[in-house]
Amino acid sequence: MKDTFAHGASRHYLMKEYGLDAMSLIKEVEKLLNTNFGIKEAELSEIYLAPEHSEAKAEAL
Repeated sequence: MKDTFAHGASRHYLMKEYGLDAMSLIKEVEKLLNTNFGIKEAELSEIYLAPEHSEAKAEAL
């Protein structure tokens, strides 16, 4: 993130504004690897990550 003053706004807006949202990160990785993954923003909303459940306490990990 560039050295700048981030004004108050929604998390979604700020992540997109400063290039920290999923699509911005994918585009940066594509630039670094000089490739195109062909991922569209609409596809990202279709992804579901199941929550992980664990009986272990964080201190024990």
